[in-house]
Amino acid sequence: MQEKPVFDFLSHAKDWLLLILINTGISVAIMLVNNAGFWQNMLYSQIIGISIALLITLLTRYQKRQAPTIFIMLLSIVTGVSFGIILSQILLSGFDFWKSWQPQNTQIMLKSVLLSLLIAVMITAFFAQRAIKLEMQKKLIKEQLKYQQAENQLSATKLKLLQAQIEPHFLFNTLSNVVSLIDTQPEQAKSMLHALTQYLRVGLKRTRETQAQVADEVKLLQAYLQIQKIRMGARLQYQIDVDKQAENLPLPPLLIQPLVENAIKHGLEKQIEGGRVDIGFYYQAQQLVIEVKDSGSGLEQNNAQGIGLQNIAQRLKSLYADKASLQLLPNQEGGLLVRITINEVAPNASVTG
Repeated sequence: MQEKPVFDFLSHAKDWLLLILINTGISVAIMLVNNAGFWQNMLYSQIIGISIALLITLLTRYQKRQAPTIFIMLLSIVTGVSFGIILSQILLSGFDFWKSWQPQNTQIMLKSVLLSLLIAVMITAFFAQRAIKLEMQKKLIKEQLKYQQAENQLSATKLKLLQAQIEPHFLFNTLSNVVSLIDTQPEQAKSMLHALTQYLRVGLKRTRETQAQVADEVKLLQAYLQIQKIRMGARLQYQIDVDKQAENLPLPPLLIQPLVENAIKHGLEKQIEGGRVDIGFYYQAQQLVIEVKDSGSGLEQNNAQGIGLQNIAQRLKSLYADKASLQLLPNQEGGLLVRITINEVAPNASVTG
């Protein structure tokens, strides 16, 4: 589809208003030079200005350009000034205006033509420069959109890589645990398979959806932690707290599970007695705060480990720019606190990636 030219008086109402105001100013200038009446010069300036604008617009459209060339502008100025003066004379004096032509009128007409040409060049240059600026802004917006699309595509690719990294490893380990429990603890094996089925059902559903919510992530975490609970037994304690207002808030898929996995793998499993993981989703004043706390080995041992931290930080930056943050803090009860803060979040918003 052919885009409208940026220099197009037939489409831009604001340009028409600005042109009429400028033409009014020109009429005052011509009146001072020729000592003629205001309304007579108003007629001259409006017809000349509008003629030039229409000619530039039509010629630019005819050549299917986004902005007029120098040739189009010069041709429109000369033609518009000539046509405007002749038409104005006809409207003021009729078709027989040359019969009453006086010698002094030639000098006045010459001054008017030269002044009109000078002013027309200046005004046309102003609108042309403005058109070029608008065209550059449009190109810049297009480039920004292309860059954003590339960022979104990169984010989606990283998510798929993250899923490919997490799911096979987790799936194989879980199935191995099921196999080891079948003979000795069949009820636990059955519970683990049930939790794995729930996990895969929720996880596969999220991979097909373009939008995600906090409630979906909570279901995934519940299934994941249930599996880990069966595997670790009394060594793992956990709790998930969710504000009612936070359940329907948008949240990128697989954003929190890597943090929980990191807490268990690098925080709790290293300890003989295991530990506790607390997960919270809190919403207030359009701010979503997500916390993952563990009682494990703490900040120094956990800071640079895990498969998810760096990826999550990059995804947050890509999706929210400076409206989101990821903090690694010492947990007051011992262990690590990971806090994600997302500002300006609304229930009716959407997020992908």
